[in-house]
Amino acid sequence: MEQKQKRIGIDLERLYDRSNPKIKIEAETLAGVIVKRIMELQDEYDVALFRGFQNLLVKLGLRKKGFCFHWTQDLLQTIFGKEWSYFDFYWAGAYVHGLREHNVVVIVKKGDSLEKGILMDPWRHGGRLYWTDVARDHYPWKIRPLPSPLPTTEPLFPLE
Repeated sequence: MEQKQKRIGIDLERLYDRSNPKIKIEAETLAGVIVKRIMELQDEYDVALFRGFQNLLVKLGLRKKGFCFHWTQDLLQTIFGKEWSYFDFYWAGAYVHGLREHNVVVIVKKGDSLEKGILMDPWRHGGRLYWTDVARDHYPWKIRPLPSPLPTTEPLFPLE
């Protein structure tokens, strides 16, 4: 866990061109929050072996949560519960309203666009966090608008 947290912190820090001890501290803190929350969600969702099986279990009512939008929503709710001076956050979706719809959290340098961010995707590898630059990923990510205030109990984008 510590290695992953450290690598995420370094990747978040590199969103800024210059080194700044305050940015480094906030990046490391944010990485810790993300890694810790994903570990909690793994237990809460009772994650299956792989994402397709988890989705099936949720559809059948054998698991309460585990779709990609659950991961995104719960992670954003945790992140938005804290003050961040150097980072902004997006809910990004690809193939929205289609069979291949996918959702992730994107972290950017304060004021930057989605395309310059780093995505956090715990769903892609069955509860194990995957992260990469948005620009390097194969999904066509677009910003999804967030309701204000962010709800704490209902899905932001309920299944229809």
